Amino acid sequence: MSTPDTPTPDATTPPTSMPDPLVRMSLPTYLAAILTQVEEASIQRDVALLAGEDQLAGQLEEQIAGRACIALTRARDELHIPYIKISLEDNDFIRNGGGVPGITMDKFIDTERHVLQLVGLTEDLASKHVDLAFETFKATRTVIRNEADVLTALTAGAEAACAIHRSLVEARRAAEVGRRRRRRLLRILVALGGAVIAVANPLAAPLIGPLIVPLSVALGSGAAGAVANLVED
Repeated sequence: MSTPDTPTPDATTPPTSMPDPLVRMSLPTYLAAILTQVEEASIQRDVALLAGEDQLAGQLEEQIAGRACIALTRARDELHIPYIKISLEDNDFIRNGGGVPGITMDKFIDTERHVLQLVGLTEDLASKHVDLAFETFKATRTVIRNEADVLTALTAGAEAACAIHRSLVEARRAAEVGRRRRRRLLRILVALGGAVIAVANPLAAPLIGPLIVPLSVALGSGAAGAVANLVED
């Protein structure tokens, strides 16, 4: 892990430098690696809190948010999908499970989990983040129709993660209660998981077929963007 750069006051700017070995990875593999790292750090954070090591827990929280801020910013900057057409029926399918001929919800979910495992997530993490993406997408009125909507959603997710990083720094200084900090961290994980879904599936189009790709991009980017509306309680 490289030494963090000097933090900037802008909440939309990544607060730390990218780890050198990871920056050379493809975008889907990179995001999956970062998601795995922050999930592990989240477990370490919970253990630290149980052990009464509040200072370590706070450091881990800031590390999680900082890595997610960087990863989501990269996803926003590098994902380009001008050839993918997303319909209102695709959005309805994600919410209601019908309206797209030739595909069932069970097949869609199984495919999403499989693709996430192909880019590096464990089976458990793949299942967890597909479920979280659905839950978050359905919790808002998010509609993803084209590449501009995808970019807007990923931008919102990146800005939310970076803002959460800054708020966690301030919260630790103010000794904010751990439950609220935990909810903020969960939202970061949801946004990062959504980004993995959005970027992994277009590359897997020859494997999963053209029907699933727009659904995947809508689900993943929609979940990542929806987090911006859930930053504060």
